[in-house]
Amino acid sequence: MDMFPEAYQDKINILKKYFLHFELDFFTTVIRENKFKISHIVAPKNKIIVLQEEETRIFFDHLFKFESLLSISVSIYKRGFTFPIIGDREFSIKVVYHPLLPKPVLNNVSLDKQVVVVTGPNMAGKSTFLKAIAIAVYSGHLGFAIPADEAKFPFFHNICVFINHTDNLEKGYSHFLREVKNLKEVALTAAKGIPIFAIFDEIFKGTNMEDALEITRTTLQGLARFHGSVFFISAHMDELKDMTGTTLNSYFLDCTIDNGIPQFSYHLKSGWSSVQIGKILFKNEGLYNIFQSYRAE
Repeated sequence: MDMFPEAYQDKINILKKYFLHFELDFFTTVIRENKFKISHIVAPKNKIIVLQEEETRIFFDHLFKFESLLSISVSIYKRGFTFPIIGDREFSIKVVYHPLLPKPVLNNVSLDKQVVVVTGPNMAGKSTFLKAIAIAVYSGHLGFAIPADEAKFPFFHNICVFINHTDNLEKGYSHFLREVKNLKEVALTAAKGIPIFAIFDEIFKGTNMEDALEITRTTLQGLARFHGSVFFISAHMDELKDMTGTTLNSYFLDCTIDNGIPQFSYHLKSGWSSVQIGKILFKNEGLYNIFQSYRAE
């Protein structure tokens, strides 16, 4: 009993008191001696009937919560999760990873500005990294331990994650318009002074590059004005590199090219990635040869 928090002792005592009605030691002995009979099933059933319905309902409410908390505690212990410090202005997470990966890559992130741009070529791991950060922040706000060694971040009143978003056919929204409406909702919330944490994966990929570059610059500059909030944005636009250090923090997922083959480390580094592998993948799949060698009959 001493293992349980003092605030939880009353609920544990209710569970213990309810169990005492059923002479569990007696049934343990009967089962061990292989003398268990049908009559032994009837006895506890009759005792449940005798007990007040409200008492039984309360017991099962506490039992279900106990089993849930026990499962969470065992998972935290086995996985080595840690509880974050929430409420500080600092945002830093050390040795964070995605908990569903069998062999996750461990990364660190520490911010001195509220806008973060994550770059890197396709398949470098940007979306997975952003999901890991989202899981850590969201789980921490629920009161759970997180997959990291250490974490500090502010308390956010709103958490918005836009990853793998699609069109909304029912409302008639295109992919791009949906992005714009999501951003508008976040901006209006932050403009009210409400601390918000938001992630935008591959922002404005639903429009042409010229428009995307212009409105992304405006977006980054605008989000930088909302103090107390934090925004993670992944992008491919190398032209935004000049904003690094003034308006935003920049990180990239490393990638090298070895004999024409991309090699991904999935390690997060401070700075900007200008690696482009689109043409390499296009060539490796033989598409240049297919298109160039084709002759219409």
